[in-house]
Amino acid sequence: MFGIEIPYLPALESIRFNGTEYVFGVPWKVMKRLLVVPHIVSIDFGNSGNSFIKIDPYPAAEIAAMSPHLTSLSYRTYPWRMILAKDMDRLPYRVLHDSSFNNESIEAERSCLSPLVLSIHQTVTSLLLPMESIPLAQMAHLMWPSLQSLELEGEYADERRPPLHEDS
Repeated sequence: MFGIEIPYLPALESIRFNGTEYVFGVPWKVMKRLLVVPHIVSIDFGNSGNSFIKIDPYPAAEIAAMSPHLTSLSYRTYPWRMILAKDMDRLPYRVLHDSSFNNESIEAERSCLSPLVLSIHQTVTSLLLPMESIPLAQMAHLMWPSLQSLELEGEYADERRPPLHEDS
């Protein structure tokens, strides 16, 4: 069970999820273990295409009560996923894998990332996030006194724009 050893590694500051075990998301149980350890200040979801598609939403109230102290949060998605999402009807099935490039996936990311991102606005110095799934409007209403680096990837999912796929 990942995370039970983390408190016993006092010099450890950064965790990176890279690989197949968490390709469909980092469960709240694992994330909670990391957020309560004071010496973990950086979480990187890696380049695994992590989509949160099979993960329950992170509990916003519980995260807010924890007052996480992360200084760095990085969540990089596949750079071509929005192009694939727009052209899904024309692509062979083998290009796509398990709903990784659709609105459901982006909504799942949003339900996990939003409470986490909003809760670290006082301490974070570096953010790398996908524009499709971050709470940009809510972020604009908060002060980010320590933020030095903000890297946004992808396309802004404005609610005034139509969804990527219309249900037939």
